[in-house]
Amino acid sequence: MTGGEILIAILAGAGAALIMHWFMRLVSLSPSIDVDMVRVVSVVIQHNPQGSSYISLLIHLGLGSVFGLLYALALSWFGDVSVLAGTLMGAGLGFYQGITVAFALMYGTAETLPDNYRRASMQVGVVHTVAHVIFGTILGLVLSLV
Repeated sequence: MTGGEILIAILAGAGAALIMHWFMRLVSLSPSIDVDMVRVVSVVIQHNPQGSSYISLLIHLGLGSVFGLLYALALSWFGDVSVLAGTLMGAGLGFYQGITVAFALMYGTAETLPDNYRRASMQVGVVHTVAHVIFGTILGLVLSLV
């Protein structure tokens, strides 16, 4: 990967993470589900649900950038692919990542969170999976255009 491709992967990862964040904030407007990852990061890192959402958002965007690089590396193993193939591969990677995050939330990290975040239900898992599919689809699209 060239320097320009690395920069694009970093920026695309941050951008895709921001779009994923907006999707999850939109879903969190529903009174029945709270999937705001930035607030969860505040709880996990700062042990304060009312903590600085800016710091947590930067952490989330930074992680998005790291995963942008990982997705770019994974997609580069397939060489030059069509936009459709790259987008579908990104969606597939996003699905895998989403399932992994969903299981971690529902069965692993939920025990370490405060009571109001321990209700990581199947509904929460599905929303996280869909959000990561959105993340992967955006990354696959952008990275296949480069």
